[in-house]
Amino acid sequence: MWESYLLSANLAYVAAFILIGSYVQHVLFNLYRHPLAHIPGPKIAAATYLYQTYYSLVGGSRYYIKIGKLHDKYGPVVRITPDEVHLSNPENYDIINHVGTKYAKSAQFYDAFGIGYSTFSSSPNDLHRIRRSGLNPFFSRKMVLELEDVVQSKAEKLCQLLAKKFSKGESVDLHHGLRAVSVDVFTEYAFGNCYNLLDRPNLGLDFFAMVQGIGPMMWIFFQWPLLQKLLLSIPPAIAMRMSPPLKQVLSLQAASLTL
Repeated sequence: MWESYLLSANLAYVAAFILIGSYVQHVLFNLYRHPLAHIPGPKIAAATYLYQTYYSLVGGSRYYIKIGKLHDKYGPVVRITPDEVHLSNPENYDIINHVGTKYAKSAQFYDAFGIGYSTFSSSPNDLHRIRRSGLNPFFSRKMVLELEDVVQSKAEKLCQLLAKKFSKGESVDLHHGLRAVSVDVFTEYAFGNCYNLLDRPNLGLDFFAMVQGIGPMMWIFFQWPLLQKLLLSIPPAIAMRMSPPLKQVLSLQAASLTL
């Protein structure tokens, strides 16, 4: 029995040593052998995604503010993760993001959303082009013009709400009001079932709290993809008890299946 215990302990030490050694080797590669090793930036950002994860979670996804400070220190091109650089010159936007671009989406980033079957998260350009072609008819000039009445009706509903509130000397949260217009328009168009956030007394505050509540999990899944697979395998009945925002998401998904 004692020998069995020693064997198990030794195996655990060996496994830990291999894992630590592998991680150290990976960090050293990122720092000195990686194709982006010559790009300026903080060494810890070049070594591990934990740097990005930290600033994306602390203070509510504010890494973009930190990136601005990094540009002040390191210049117009900064390495912000082991596999990413950030460019401060706005002229680069049209060079990278244009129809027919050769630059693909980051698979690691979009996989963190957990919707790999969707057009939105399709990473290879060829695959995205195929999936996007199925949606093109819905965004033709003809269809957009037909959607104008829906947009106008939601905007008019907000204007009526403003007039009613102002006549009573009450305030209106325009931030949530304008977002409610957007959500009501695209849910009516995409699902044929409007969420009617404009009809709610709080203009859908709980809906936007849900979106904000599940946002940080994306950065967790980005850092640890295996954790995402584990959590997505949890039965919905149990998952709904773990997180109020997640409960709302699953409820919306269940409701959409009945449409």
